[in-house]
Amino acid sequence: MAKEKSLDLAAVQTWLAAWKEKDLYSDAAVRDLLSLIPDNYCMVVITCGVGCPPRSLVFRRWRRVLVLPPTPTIKARAQPQIFDPDQVTMFHSPTPPMAPTTGQLWLKEGVTPKWSVPWVTQKIFRWDGTQWLLHGQLRDEASITRQGKQECSFAEALAGARQTARGNRIQTIYTFDDSTWGNA
Repeated sequence: MAKEKSLDLAAVQTWLAAWKEKDLYSDAAVRDLLSLIPDNYCMVVITCGVGCPPRSLVFRRWRRVLVLPPTPTIKARAQPQIFDPDQVTMFHSPTPPMAPTTGQLWLKEGVTPKWSVPWVTQKIFRWDGTQWLLHGQLRDEASITRQGKQECSFAEALAGARQTARGNRIQTIYTFDDSTWGNA
């Protein structure tokens, strides 16, 4: 069973202030919230609704590295390797590191991602001894199950998140309940 942890209050308040409850449940707001969550593979449940019916946002975060095959012919035959980005040492910078060692990985930061897709993709390069070659992609994806379009209590949203977590072997569910409907 997944452990439930409260989302960092400062992070949630920063996120709520940035969106001012306008488009709080939009894809763009969810992508913004992804950057404030420490886990790479988790569920998130946020319920808001002070003085009105509660609405919940429930999504699964999956942040991973997809290693690309070295040639297009291998691509057709091989399954891409997937690994946790926190388990590998990578240099993070908009510019490549000076004097890299063979096999060193570099996550190219500072590139504006294309927001037309429901995930964020950044390129990872690998030094082969003479040049930087594309090694893979860092993907940060949110799979939204409830997007606040209908009334949904925190308890109902959490029950759905628990079921999804159980089916996907997710270890952590981050929660935030800011609803007061019916609690006065």
